[in-house]
Amino acid sequence: MTTSIHTTNAAMAASSSGGPTSAGGPANDALVIADRTFTSRLVVGTGKYPSHAVMQAAHIASGTEMVTVAVRRVDLAAKGEGSLLHWINREKIFLLPNTAGCYTADDAIRTARLGREAGLSNWVKLEVIGDEQTLFPDNEALIEATAGWCCPTPTTIRSPAASWPTPVPLPSCRWARQLDQVSAFRIRTTC
Repeated sequence: MTTSIHTTNAAMAASSSGGPTSAGGPANDALVIADRTFTSRLVVGTGKYPSHAVMQAAHIASGTEMVTVAVRRVDLAAKGEGSLLHWINREKIFLLPNTAGCYTADDAIRTARLGREAGLSNWVKLEVIGDEQTLFPDNEALIEATAGWCCPTPTTIRSPAASWPTPVPLPSCRWARQLDQVSAFRIRTTC
């Protein structure tokens, strides 16, 4: 299944005619990803806060509707206030697990699958670290991880048809040179 990302600009006419707007733009300028609609485009993380309470206050004050969380930081055995997830209102804030701390494509895929199987989300923000000092990404490994996450095997990519019926063979999983032919905004919500 291919999911598109688009925005709605229904309020553009209202804003140009003096209608209601917010500081971020038109009041109805929504971000739609798959079956989710977000009114805030701000994505906030869960790391580097001095406490879970400060993190929660920052999320509320920012008005974010999506937060990223490193799958490796989530202690699934923790309960109550000791759990990071306890401090995130999942009725109002969408949880986007990420693969922070991964240095290889295989590790990122494994971590993404762990997040999905733990019930965090079917969505993932893939990250593969290429430089330990700067934390810049390893772009080639990130593309390899993306192919591994979206494809049933490392050597196939599914047909772009709406139903994804037939796998299409690729010469190899290292298709970085073909990136311009692949939609960078294609998000898989299921595997």
